[in-house]
Amino acid sequence: MENFIKNNWFKIAIVVILVVGGIYYFATLSQKQEAKENSDLALQTQCADRAAVFYKQGGYEKDTQGFSSFYTNHWNKKLGKCFIQITSTSLNNDGFVTMDLFDAFEGKHYAVYMGHNSCDPASLVVLGKPKLCQLDSGSVWLDGNDTRNPADYHVGFEGIANGPGTGDENTQKQFLDHIQHFMND
Repeated sequence: MENFIKNNWFKIAIVVILVVGGIYYFATLSQKQEAKENSDLALQTQCADRAAVFYKQGGYEKDTQGFSSFYTNHWNKKLGKCFIQITSTSLNNDGFVTMDLFDAFEGKHYAVYMGHNSCDPASLVVLGKPKLCQLDSGSVWLDGNDTRNPADYHVGFEGIANGPGTGDENTQKQFLDHIQHFMND
């Protein structure tokens, strides 16, 4: 055995170095992964806390002017932003709803929707008025600059100058589809 070690000491040293190096590498990799997960969790927690403050400071928590509201928030790792989606629903049973999407830290307004939760095909037709969702619309600004016109994406009603209402029962779904990349990653 002693001769084997003398004749192969270099190979044994290489094996020992590789084993120790592998153990160190995987231990370091595990620590980095754990640190990243802790960092992500901390950012998600900060986002949730900030969204709660944003919602409260915006006065959304109170039932005002016949509306009730709730919010959801999401820390988007890809974009490095904390988004809050606030949904307000009319309390008078007409199904009117507004949805807004903000960056909870910067306050930028990324999207707005005004319309109805459901479209009753016979709604108000008897009275000679357009169906509920004909005037529904939504806009999305990918950079959060809601003062820019036109928006990056618009769905639904364009206004009197652009003709009659163009919203329908799909308007809200199309709007929600376009804001999903903010609320998911």
